[in-house]
Amino acid sequence: MASFDRRLLRIAGPSSESFSFWEFVASRAEGAEIALSYGRIFWPELVKVGEFVLLSEQYDPEYFARVSSECEDRQIESTINTVYLPDLFGPVEVDEKTWSELGRLVAQCWKARAETAFPEMSFVATFQWYSADGDPGVSLCQERYSVGEGASGRENCPD
Repeated sequence: MASFDRRLLRIAGPSSESFSFWEFVASRAEGAEIALSYGRIFWPELVKVGEFVLLSEQYDPEYFARVSSECEDRQIESTINTVYLPDLFGPVEVDEKTWSELGRLVAQCWKARAETAFPEMSFVATFQWYSADGDPGVSLCQERYSVGEGASGRENCPD
């Protein structure tokens, strides 16, 4: 597991070396807003559309109608609920290990969030590398629509 790099505390000044990670975050004026923003990434709002559970940030009625008409039911959630990590955390140079750890953490949170919001359903959230370019992403779908490890379930569906 990656740990907090204490060198980042130097941003707060020379006396900051004794800060804990939480104290560092609390010392930032915009800390609460940033925390809430990241909180919504890790614990997203969900919307139920018919029998499908979708990330509210990803839901657009027109796109949903298009995906529904072009994809099989088992592909709808995984198509709409796939999010690329650089789109959330910025297109910065990040090593593969960090993306993998972050992706697995987001996936675990999304699964817990979905199962808390919809306790009568089971969900699968996965981290994987998409495309030949190796875009790191996370996807959420109900277990009944899961296509298995390593498969995206999005073949022949619109992006």
